Amino acid sequence: MIRLIILYPNEEGAFFDWDYYINIHTPLAKRCYGNAVVRWEIDRGIHGEKSEDAAPYMVAAFITLTSMSALNEVRAAHGAKLKADFKNYTNVYPVYLVTDIREGYSYSGYTEQDRMNEFFQSNKDRLDYEKNG
Repeated sequence: MIRLIILYPNEEGAFFDWDYYINIHTPLAKRCYGNAVVRWEIDRGIHGEKSEDAAPYMVAAFITLTSMSALNEVRAAHGAKLKADFKNYTNVYPVYLVTDIREGYSYSGYTEQDRMNEFFQSNKDRLDYEKNG
């Protein structure tokens, strides 16, 4: 799987119409991406490294896709239409990053102990680890 990360810089004079983005652009994008999407997340920037620092990005969108070829198909078919809509909700051009997902898990209620339990599939494995480290 791959992830497309779209970051909208918080530059001086930048604007971002959150309502338009959520209610108009995002549904348009979801229709364009269709079954290529595994997971879709949109975050609103709060602050930078320190709580008194401005957020370097106004919005971050994380779109997990089935494959690079799926992303390329969506870009070829719908990229121009999606980019043409930018002017309706922002005056900044986003930063794009495509990543190859190497590791991940759901954090919701997931503890270190859960991770260890998955790692050790049997009591023998657990005992061997506890004995030998």
